[in-house]
Amino acid sequence: MVFVKRLALTAVATLAAFVALPASATTYTITPETGTNPFGSPKFVQSTHVTLNGNTWRTSAGMFRLNLNDGAGNSFDLATFCIELDQHLQLPGTFSEQAFNPAQIDAVNALWSNAFTLVDNSQTAAAFQFSLWEITHDTGLDLSAGILTIDGRNQTDALAKSWLDNIDDRTWTANPLLTVTALVSPTSQDQLYARFEQTITTSAIPVPPSAVMLASSLGLVGLVATRRRSKRA
Repeated sequence: MVFVKRLALTAVATLAAFVALPASATTYTITPETGTNPFGSPKFVQSTHVTLNGNTWRTSAGMFRLNLNDGAGNSFDLATFCIELDQHLQLPGTFSEQAFNPAQIDAVNALWSNAFTLVDNSQTAAAFQFSLWEITHDTGLDLSAGILTIDGRNQTDALAKSWLDNIDDRTWTANPLLTVTALVSPTSQDQLYARFEQTITTSAIPVPPSAVMLASSLGLVGLVATRRRSKRA
């Protein structure tokens, strides 16, 4: 019996103005940011083998670039990563926004606070996803042992290991200003995104890509969202 693959790796950092998502909008229709591929462009993803609870399969690990629509005329592009390995990402789909606060929240927060701004290509995106999978699916922080093992490219494995070691020895710690939120669906792969609470609410003014990259380099991008008016016929 084929074990269901759930890749949802997402880290889709893009878009234009830093905005707080509407507090009242808890359900979203999610689609790829552009086209039909949820990894978007540029595509930050690598293929890897994972073994979970004795089942081994090949999957994709990387950063998703997705669009959220709240059904009230607002849409947001943001980066997400997978937190559910045994499910496919089915898009378009309806997802509920929920607080993410399991026992591993401090480790997830430490990873996102310190490593997300390092994600700038396929290797770093895959290493981020490897690390997140290890934290959320296993009890240790070792990619080669436990109920989850990951066999990716050597340099990617080594990078993820170094990040997990930084979390384990508390070289990297959680940022109290970072909020981690899950996007949950009963029929599709659950996703995770994060944002800093000190956000600037702004109107929908387009921001050049260079400005987004600058913000990312300053460590401001836990969630980069673009608020856009829906097109009217």
